[in-house]
Amino acid sequence: MYRRWVTRENLFVAALLERSADAIPAPDTGSIKGDLLAIVREVLAYVGSPAGTAILRAATLPVDHAYADAREAFWARRLDALSPVVERGVERGELRAGTDGRLLLEMLIAPIHGRLLLTGEPVGDDLAEQLVDLALNGAAPHEL
Repeated sequence: MYRRWVTRENLFVAALLERSADAIPAPDTGSIKGDLLAIVREVLAYVGSPAGTAILRAATLPVDHAYADAREAFWARRLDALSPVVERGVERGELRAGTDGRLLLEMLIAPIHGRLLLTGEPVGDDLAEQLVDLALNGAAPHEL
């Protein structure tokens, strides 16, 4: 085991990443807002679960370079699995052509992790609504 994972932290991270690889499916509610809300709500539910909490803790563990690569591969796989949501939004004309799906998804998910790991601010359904509204409408004032 130690030839492959080197440390028990690496083994722990690898096991958690593998277990959670498909925890959040790509929704198809018929609208980009509904799909993004579903994703954010699923992330919130997942990070509140025992497995999700363990993943968050594992994200803070020091791991060697090989498992830094595994972490990157995990996130790339998750974001790629959810990218059809953004592609459908572009096809329906709800998002502009050329929208970077991975960046949009990262913008929605990163604040959740930031609150849970860094600031301790609350996360909840109101956060889901706020994140999706901000991502879709931006922070510019609305024209009257």
